[in-house]
Amino acid sequence: MPSLALLFCLADGGTGAVSLQQAQRAAAWCDYLESHARRIYSMILSPDRQAAAELGRRLQEGWRSAEGQFTVRQVYDNDWSRLDRPERVRAASEILDDAGWVRKAEAGKGVGRPSEIYLINPKLTRRAK
Repeated sequence: MPSLALLFCLADGGTGAVSLQQAQRAAAWCDYLESHARRIYSMILSPDRQAAAELGRRLQEGWRSAEGQFTVRQVYDNDWSRLDRPERVRAASEILDDAGWVRKAEAGKGVGRPSEIYLINPKLTRRAK
């Protein structure tokens, strides 16, 4: 904060002591930067986002690209890091759905519980080839 205050003072053409207004502006700027840093770090540390990154990496590498879709069960049956439970796979898939990487499909009505199917964005599979 003191370094920013000094820079603000110099930018304002000051040559003397740092004014209270410049110190307040530097403190406000630090608060602003801290809020952005917290948001970025929370994305990195969020287990759901880590799981989404892992699933996204697998999709980019071409996993299931020939089929163009996957089920929640197919993901957690692989026992990949951070994707070892249905809840984590669902959360990761929702994040990727919001990002446009996958889209949840309507499951067919058959015998038993319907499968949770996600369609892979064709643009993503073209990049993997």
